[in-house]
Amino acid sequence: LRTHTNFEEAVLLHYTSIGVNPQVVNTYLAEKGLTLPSRTIDIMAGENRQPDYLGKVNAAGEVPALSAAEAA
Repeated sequence: LRTHTNFEEAVLLHYTSIGVNPQVVNTYLAEKGLTLPSRTIDIMAGENRQPDYLGKVNAAGEVPALSAAEAA
């Protein structure tokens, strides 16, 4: 099991380019000089409503969301 040394390594950002909330998150990260590993979620295709996303990332299907990064 990998031990993460900081927050930026410990989380994975799930986001979409559509909407205000993802833009707010991206602006905040840029202002703080943070970079997070990320995964684009296709909300138009309903990816945020799939059982895998609902069970592992966000039960409400909301985007953006943070999850624990996969252990390497």
